[in-house]
Amino acid sequence: MPSGTWEKIETKTLTSSGALNFTSIPSTYTDIFITGQLRAAGGSYVENAWWQYNGDGGTNYGDMRAIAYSTSTYTNNNGTGETQNYFGAISGSTATSGLYTSICLMIHNYASTSHYRANQTSQIAYNYEANYRTGNWLNLSSAINRIEFNCGGGSGFAAGTTITLWGIKEAV
Repeated sequence: MPSGTWEKIETKTLTSSGALNFTSIPSTYTDIFITGQLRAAGGSYVENAWWQYNGDGGTNYGDMRAIAYSTSTYTNNNGTGETQNYFGAISGSTATSGLYTSICLMIHNYASTSHYRANQTSQIAYNYEANYRTGNWLNLSSAINRIEFNCGGGSGFAAGTTITLWGIKEAV
């Protein structure tokens, strides 16, 4: 990859439980990449985490996943009609203390209004569940300029949860 094509845009770290949001994503990059360490504030040892674009809670998302456990694999095509995109299971409040789930999220051509935006995620949860997902946002009228992240368990993410937004100047 050519040097200088990735730039850190912003890092968010929670000091108390709640949701995480990037609210002013510039449209000056070809793609964006998000890395993070997530943990649910409530629930059980794993909870589902998800995100929405631009406050869109409609059935405008598609999702496919492959999950690998230490002894088996599982695939599922949720198709379209979802109300958000998913990371899948992340460490919950009863997981080992201090254990956060590492995540990666790539969003291609996020500023485009001429085609649906695709994304890929990967992460491994507390129970050794590896989630690999691909999804899309079925919206042609808006560039992605805001992303809202949340999770199950009723209290959002735990304090210490961190996400970083990166801009990619040239997709190669």
